[in-house]
This record gives sequence, C-alpha cells and structure tokens, in this order.
Amino acid sequence: MEDALNKSPPQKIFVEEGVRYELVSAKVPRKSKGGRFSFDNNSNNEIKLVYVATQGPGLKKICLLKELEKLCSFSSMNSSSKIVARLDHLQAEAKKVDHISADLIEIIQDHGHEGCGYFPDGYFDDWGLGTHCDSVQVRIVAPRLGLIKGMLCKKKEIAKIQIPESMIKVSPSEVCDDGYATGKFTFFFPCGLIRDIQYQDYCNHFSLFLVQLSHNQKFISK
Repeated sequence: MEDALNKSPPQKIFVEEGVRYELVSAKVPRKSKGGRFSFDNNSNNEIKLVYVATQGPGLKKICLLKELEKLCSFSSMNSSSKIVARLDHLQAEAKKVDHISADLIEIIQDHGHEGCGYFPDGYFDDWGLGTHCDSVQVRIVAPRLGLIKGMLCKKKEIAKIQIPESMIKVSPSEVCDDGYATGKFTFFFPCGLIRDIQYQDYCNHFSLFLVQLSHNQKFISK
C-alpha cells in the first residue's frame, strides 16, 4: 500500500477476501539530486508498506512476531524504533537475490574495517561480472548469523564470505537454527561495468526474505 505522509497512518491489520494481512515493514524512499535515498517528513513522499498474510482460507495460521523471531532475534533489541529501522533495511533496492548455506559465511573480528566485510575473488563470476566487481552493498538474513548490513570487498585467498561483527545489526535467532542465508545485493562497484548486464529487478520484494517462514503463506506488497 502506498500512502502520502500527510494522510492518516496506514492500517496495521486489514482483511481482504477473507485473508488477514499484518503490516511487517515500511519505508519512505525519496531520491535526492545525487540519486541517494533520504528521508524528509515535510515532503509529500509515499510510504511503501509490506504486509504478510497471517491467516485465511487455505493458509496455515501464523503468529507474525514468532515467525520474525525465526529470522533473527528482534526481541533482543531494546528499542522499537531500531526494530523498525532494521526491518526497513530489508526493503532496500536489489540487483540480485541469492540463497546460500550459512556455512559459506564466517564471522570475523573488526580490525579497522567496521561495516565492511569480504567476498572471495571469483564469487560473482557466474553472475557475468567476471573480475570487474570490486565491492558490493549487501543485506543478509540468516537465523544462525542474524541480520547483516554493509559492504563486501573482494579479497584473495579466502574461501568464504567474511562478515565482521560490526555488520551484524540484529543478533542470531534464539528459536531457529536453520542453515540458510538469503543475501540481497543492492549495488555493485564499479557500477558502470554492470549497466549492460540483464538482472531481474527484485526491488522492494521483502517477501523473498520471508520465503523460509512458510512455503504456503501469501505475501503482499502494495
């Protein structure tokens, strides 16, 4: 659902054709002259919302809060505004979404590179980037690792994606030990080298991150 900021707040829950939808995340994107996103409460921007179907005909009834806890430990955060901000990360634009094993990711300590991890040289070869990709912005959700946000830079002589502790924005799930990891790759650098590469645009499809919740649940992004 898209709604102007100067209108009434969006519904947290609504029912449509017998299906109950609950609000899971919201984002207010606005591109500045430089092409970056900014937030301006005085503007007439639109708010982009994502709802999850929690019950209805042919659906298994779920508790949204419990299902989110299977992704990472949102309840361990001491600020509701931080939870909202972390869910906001998952609505970032993406050029590519990748589903991998969490065993292909390792956590490392920060040594002067806060917010920046590494990917193995050649990791993106199958994506048509060859040797031209030096760094990438990423969001990763993995129950064993938590919610991860930051930059990854190419590094030789490593076999796994390396994530410093500073990139973990929400701690690992305390109720789920599933070994999957879903990565959302937002921008590749140098950017000019990927203009002619035909990726399917997964922009704002937060439901891809929730695919592990239940394969028979319905998701809606309005």
